[in-house]
Amino acid sequence: MFLLKKRYWLIITLLLTLFFILRLFPAQWLIYTIQQATPSFQASNISGTVWQGEASYAQWSERGHVLPLGELAWQINISSLLTLTPCVRFSSSAGPQQLKGEACYSIFSKEVSAKEIDVSLPIANIAPFFGVDLSGNITAFIKNIEVTQTSFNNVDANLLWEQASISNGNEWLAAGNIQARLGDENGSLISRWRHIAEGKPAPLEVDITATLTDVLTQKPVIKVEGVIKPRSRKSGFEPILQLIGNKNNDGSYRIDFAE
Repeated sequence: MFLLKKRYWLIITLLLTLFFILRLFPAQWLIYTIQQATPSFQASNISGTVWQGEASYAQWSERGHVLPLGELAWQINISSLLTLTPCVRFSSSAGPQQLKGEACYSIFSKEVSAKEIDVSLPIANIAPFFGVDLSGNITAFIKNIEVTQTSFNNVDANLLWEQASISNGNEWLAAGNIQARLGDENGSLISRWRHIAEGKPAPLEVDITATLTDVLTQKPVIKVEGVIKPRSRKSGFEPILQLIGNKNNDGSYRIDFAE
């Protein structure tokens, strides 16, 4: 009984110590640590503490392109520190672009996990990263995802690209609504893309599977395969599809891409 009480008070003392430390350390310390691990992330006008803070502006940059995250706020779950898997609730807002959820990092296994992630943004915000002019809105819900240096595990997520449009250089081509279901197989992230028929048939029949592995390493691997078929030869999608796929006898295009 004495040992149980001693352990109980030890946990309480440790929890309170961590709480006061995180309440005292400035938020700049946390942002600095993140920037050292992820140079692509930048934030300014930082206030608060490591435990609970905010930045008036944050952004993510990659290959010369910038994704604005806008206002960023976070709060650490103090009790999660006792298991050496610190978790943080976060949110960011930049106009119509919204992001919120919870992310955790296991100090022992080096695993990053996230759950209850809500994402909403115009796809034009991320289109420059792909080198393609895209239009429409992306909404996604990540119920759970776990990532190590070499594998994805317990992935459960959905994504919807509403009012999808693609530019062929001369005009915008409406592609309807496209949905993706995300899961994992043998450690790889699998996303299966399908068009959604609402009322009139969608201008494209989409059946694409994308696979991503080794995401936390220096050389992540992505593979895309499947079929895209225009419902009409006059749809305007032919020039784009000719660049990314090989035409089949039935008018569809076979997509096979790996990087």
